[in-house]
Amino acid sequence: MNGLLELQKEGGRLWSVEAVKFFIDGTIDNGTAWLEAPDCHGASTHGMWPDPAAYTEAVGFLARAGVQTATHAIGDAGIRHVLDTLERTVPAGSPVRHRVEHIETVPTDTLRRFAALGVVASMQPTHCCDIPGPTTPTTGRPDSARNAPPAPGAAVTCSTAELR
Repeated sequence: MNGLLELQKEGGRLWSVEAVKFFIDGTIDNGTAWLEAPDCHGASTHGMWPDPAAYTEAVGFLARAGVQTATHAIGDAGIRHVLDTLERTVPAGSPVRHRVEHIETVPTDTLRRFAALGVVASMQPTHCCDIPGPTTPTTGRPDSARNAPPAPGAAVTCSTAELR
């Protein structure tokens, strides 16, 4: 981690190192997003970090040193873990704005936390819009509901035809 600190502000005439990027999960379509409920294959129920507490420790170390972090987080559980981490580790009054990148599934109760914590929600346009189309094969949710969690207790299903 000290090596990452030493790289900060390194650069040249047209570039500089100003942050550290992490990946807490992968993507929904290949079953590596960290979702709160399994996808239609029973996958996507854990993050990419073998021990999420190690992620929290790494982000905390950098946050206390004043280094901005950007974390790739697609799944609702991954996004929630990143926000929980930032809430616990970013020093009060820190001028550093941390980012969550991509943000494909956002539980409604999580939206307000971005603003309250001063975290930048760096969402890809295709993840935030109501784009008409077929059911998303892996989650079984219509594209228009990608950013809304299923109703409590609702089964997430998909057909074999949707996976072709």
